[in-house]
Amino acid sequence: MLSDRFGRKWPLVVNLLLCAAFELGSSFVQTFNQFLATRCLFGIAMGGIWGLASSTALENLPAEARGFGSGVVQLGYACGNMIAAIVNLKLVTETGQWHVLFWTAAGISGAAAGLRAVLPESETFLKARAKEKAQGGNRQSRKAKIFARETWAMLKNHWSLCIYAVLLLTGAFLYSLLVLLLICTEGYNFLSHGSQDLYPTYLQTSKNFDSDHASIATIIAECGAIACVLPLFCHYSPLQYFSTVGAPLAAFSRSTLAVVSQYFGRCLVMIIFNVLIGVFIPLWIIPSSFSALSSGAFCVQFGVQGTWGVIPIYLTELARRPGSGRHSWA
Repeated sequence: MLSDRFGRKWPLVVNLLLCAAFELGSSFVQTFNQFLATRCLFGIAMGGIWGLASSTALENLPAEARGFGSGVVQLGYACGNMIAAIVNLKLVTETGQWHVLFWTAAGISGAAAGLRAVLPESETFLKARAKEKAQGGNRQSRKAKIFARETWAMLKNHWSLCIYAVLLLTGAFLYSLLVLLLICTEGYNFLSHGSQDLYPTYLQTSKNFDSDHASIATIIAECGAIACVLPLFCHYSPLQYFSTVGAPLAAFSRSTLAVVSQYFGRCLVMIIFNVLIGVFIPLWIIPSSFSALSSGAFCVQFGVQGTWGVIPIYLTELARRPGSGRHSWA
C-alpha cells in the first residue's frame, strides 16, 4: 500500500535493506530464541518484496509480453534457492561456518537495494502521479484522502476478488458458481514451500543421505523437469549437469509456460501443472536411490514453479484498475 502512495522504488529499497540487516543480524545471534526473533523480523521485511517487484516489472510491460515477463520475474525465486544451496554446498562446507550463508544473503540483498536505488521510478506510477497533480494539486492532506478513498473503493467494489486473491495463495480455488467452493488443500505458498523447505531434511533423515547430496538434490530440483531423465544417463556429476544443462532449460521452461498461459488462459495452465505435480509425487518420495529421488524432485519442481510462473501476471490482472492498488493486490 505504501508503494501505491509513495512509489515503487523507495519502499522496495527500504525492504531490501531491512532484509540485509536482519540477515546479517541472524549470523551473530547466540541463542535459538534470538535466531527466531531475527528470522521473524526478516520474514516481515521479506513479505513486502514480492509484491513490489512483480508490480514494478509487470505494470510497465505491454500486455502481450506480460506472460513472458511473469515467468522471468518468478525465476528469481528458484535462482535464490539454488544460490543458497550452492553456498551451503561449497562455502559452508569448506569454511565450516554456517554464518557464511547469511553473510552472502545480506550482501546480495544490499547489492539489490543499491541497484534499485539507481534505477528510475516506475513509469506507470509517474504517469499516475502526474495525472493526479494535474487534476488537483499535490497537497499532502489531499493525497492522503485520495489514497484512503481509493483503497476503500477497491475493497468495497472488488471485495470478492480480494478474498479470492488471498485464498488463491493460502489454499483455495473458486471453480464454479454451481459449486460453493472447491477447496484445494495445497495452496500455492504451501505447495511451494511444502515441496522444498524440508525436502533436504527428508533426504537426510529418511533416506540417509549426507548434507552434500541433499544440497545437490535441491539444486537439481530447482532446475525444473524438462530433461528429468538426462541425469540418469549423462556422464556429468549432478552438479556439473545443473551448471551446463539444467539451469538454461529451467529458465526457458518457466518463461515458456507463462507465455503459453498468454494464449490458453492462466487458470487452465495452473490446473494442468497442479495435476502434473500429483503424478510425480510417488517418484519424489518412494525411491531410495539418489538419481531417482533427485529426478522426482526435478519433476515436482517443474510443476510447482511452472504454475508459479503464471501467478504474478494472474494476480496483476485481477487488479482491474491500472496504477491503483496493484501492489496491494500482489
